[in-house]
Amino acid sequence: MTPLLLSILCSTAIVMLFTAFEKWKVDVPAAILVNYAVAAAVGLALVPARPSLPELAAFHWFPFSIVIGLMYIVMFYLLNLSLARAGVGPTAVASKISVLLPILLAVVGYGESLGALKLLGIGLALASLLLSARKGDQEAVAGFSPLPLVVFVGAGLTDALLLWVQKEHLPSAEAFVFSAFLFSVAGFFGLARLAWRRDEARWLARPANWLGGAALGLANFGSLYFMLEALAQARFESSVLFAINNIGVVLLATLLALALFGQRLTRVQALGVGLAAVALWVLQMA
Repeated sequence: MTPLLLSILCSTAIVMLFTAFEKWKVDVPAAILVNYAVAAAVGLALVPARPSLPELAAFHWFPFSIVIGLMYIVMFYLLNLSLARAGVGPTAVASKISVLLPILLAVVGYGESLGALKLLGIGLALASLLLSARKGDQEAVAGFSPLPLVVFVGAGLTDALLLWVQKEHLPSAEAFVFSAFLFSVAGFFGLARLAWRRDEARWLARPANWLGGAALGLANFGSLYFMLEALAQARFESSVLFAINNIGVVLLATLLALALFGQRLTRVQALGVGLAAVALWVLQMA
């Protein structure tokens, strides 16, 4: 299987796991912490020769991996905060259309083509993401919250920075150690927060949190590593790759949610899924 398809499968697994966590009574913050530890361990296990800290610091991508690792953990907590204060609908839309920022970087920063077919495909992809994020029972949250905008900017900048690092500083041979260190950084900041919020430490006593976190860590590592490999292979331009990845996850996650959890689509969501299929076909031809 191609790295892009594997990245889509792993990213879909992340969505499915978060959906299942509520049914399995998994405490999400604890699972997230375990997830980063497992993702880092997987990366280190796959590195042929583990570098020392001075050797790590010599890599060109070293300071940027610290920034991205911090952004990973911060974005998780911001996403949860936005869900609580702004609601599911605005937060879901913001997180999905954040793909605009790495696409914009690819087109403006790296001069990727922007023909009519690609514009049509990206437009259909964005429309499908917006529609699929809507729910029939959009909850009303009193007052205006800037948090969805923060989620949009933060998630988009994280992906854009990852794209920039991959193109400017990350040889394909270093993808394992980069991914492992990035997740180690995220885990470190997660542990630092746990030391501050000691009341949450009791969550780590539950086996379900460890099992859920381990599964999430495997999927999370695969999602990042295979995305880096797909970018390195350059089978598609980066702008097309990010769009295909996002709508591929939407399509597969929707189908699995229907089959495994009995979730039902509204007419608007069904239209979004249909547009996603058309966008995927158009983008592959772009």
